[in-house]
Amino acid sequence: LKVGWSADSRWLLSGHDDGRLKVWRIDPDELHGGGDPVLVHTLTAHQRWVWDATFRSNGKQIFSASSDKKALLWDLESGSVVREFVGHQKAITCLAVSNDGQSHSSSTSGQLSTQQKVAQQPVLAK
Repeated sequence: LKVGWSADSRWLLSGHDDGRLKVWRIDPDELHGGGDPVLVHTLTAHQRWVWDATFRSNGKQIFSASSDKKALLWDLESGSVVREFVGHQKAITCLAVSNDGQSHSSSTSGQLSTQQKVAQQPVLAK
């Protein structure tokens, strides 16, 4: 459902309808020469469709959004969940991360959650 590149073009992620988020390593030297991506992680903490995912600006973490009403922050190296953001009443269908990687927003039908700092609790707004 979602495909996204890291800022350095070394990583690719793909969100799937079974709740999986896959992380692929790309060799930039082989990208245009037909080299295949290498699957590094299959992340499975979501219970439903992964609608959106993006890399944090530090290049070491990933945010994901799902129909299970959760946004997750993942560690790229270990593939583990670092933080779970809850509070939406419906599926989270999109998210965005600020350029400095410190804030994120997620949205469902009619509800916006703005997270001012990754280390704080989310603030829900209608």
